This record gives sequence, C-alpha cells and structure tokens, in this order.
Amino acid sequence: MVAASGASTLVAIRAAHHPGHDRVVFEFSGPVPAQRVTGYVPDLAGDPSWLPVPVAADAILQVRMASARGHDDNGNGTYRPTRRTYPLPDVIQIVNSGDFEGVLTFGTSTSSADSSPESRLTPVPSHGR
Repeated sequence: MVAASGASTLVAIRAAHHPGHDRVVFEFSGPVPAQRVTGYVPDLAGDPSWLPVPVAADAILQVRMASARGHDDNGNGTYRPTRRTYPLPDVIQIVNSGDFEGVLTFGTSTSSADSSPESRLTPVPSHGR
C-alpha cells in the first residue's frame, strides 16, 4: 500500500539480537523512505505537539523518516503496536512519537548511547504482506 502522496507506508517493526548487536527493522510497502535522520536525543518529543513522550531508556536514538507514514487514507494505523518493549541486550523499547505530514518519527530506547549507530534502509521483500 503506497500512499497517493508517494509516501511509503509502514507495515511492520521488528527487533532481534544478532551476534554483537541488536537490529531494528522498519518494513515499508513501496520504496524505502526518501530521507532519514538518526541521532541521540536527551528527550523524545511528540510531532507535531512537542509534548514529552515517555520512554524507558538510558539513551534515546531518534529515527526520523520523511516520505513515510504509518496510517492508511482513512487514518487507521498500518502497524501495531505503536509502543513495544523488547527483551534484548541493547534495544529496550521502540515508541512512535510522530506521524504527521509525511514524516514518521520513533524513539528507540537503548541501554547506552552508541556514538555511531548504523542507519541503513534497504529494500526487503515484504513476505506476502
């Protein structure tokens, strides 16, 4: 499901532990989002309200993706839940903090602030979704 505006639609979020690191996957229908920005932030703010979004974390890695959305044309969410907690060594929680005007924002809480998080958006088959 690709949005009429050309934005890709988020259909799933997964996280798993691999030797030496935890991996988070944001799965989209259509092409990967055109823009993405990742970086550690002291607090997570909601978009567009800028109200604080609670996150269980020692460090918060914000992931912002443009030309993306997490809802259909009727405003219904296309992935669930919007807040999830994981029993992983590094990734603790992933929280949606914004889905507004073609920009999706998430806070990924981690056990420590890694100075160089890897950010890669790679087309992956949707496994029949």
